[in-house]
Amino acid sequence: TQQWLTGPQFLNDGVTPITVTTTKKGYDQTYTGADGSAPFTYQVTLTPNIVLRQNVAAYDAGNDEIAWNMGYRNVKFYPDNTSTSRNQNNDVPVFRYSDILLMKAESILRGGTATQGQTAVSLVNQIRARRTTAAALTSVTLDELYAERNREFTWEAWHRNDMIRFGKYEGTWGFKTDASVNHRIFPIPTSAFAVNPALTQNPGY
Repeated sequence: TQQWLTGPQFLNDGVTPITVTTTKKGYDQTYTGADGSAPFTYQVTLTPNIVLRQNVAAYDAGNDEIAWNMGYRNVKFYPDNTSTSRNQNNDVPVFRYSDILLMKAESILRGGTATQGQTAVSLVNQIRARRTTAAALTSVTLDELYAERNREFTWEAWHRNDMIRFGKYEGTWGFKTDASVNHRIFPIPTSAFAVNPALTQNPGY
């Protein structure tokens, strides 16, 4: 199923646009016309790129409707429609059978022994068959397996671990430029030093 929202948004009927009424200034904080407080209605349209149009150094895209509509929205886990507050009670997976299969595929690619007639590519195809109608793979590399894990476990808090294990964590993308290997490990929190001043902070912090 589609797990990313982008582009013009509609109600469940797929026809009625989702609209927001604000002011011209509320829609675009850079608007300088004399009628900035005039009502302005627009269809919610999620744009793929995030543009730091207010303050690049502060990673600030702005405080207006244009900024709020930047970036894809992930809907893999739908909001709990029974919630009456910001707290949610959704059930989310911790470990999945898909992860077991892809871990086995990775183990085989890294030199492990295949069992039960399974191969790395057969295991990956087993996962893909549930999610895509694309042709089955005929081979798979570690980089392709890494990409498959990224697609399969999006929004499940595994990707940082995968990036470190596959040697991708020090790469640069989007607004991320930090390439320090020290940051594979988190810093020791100040609260721990308050309890035990003899601790030594992890390198790089």
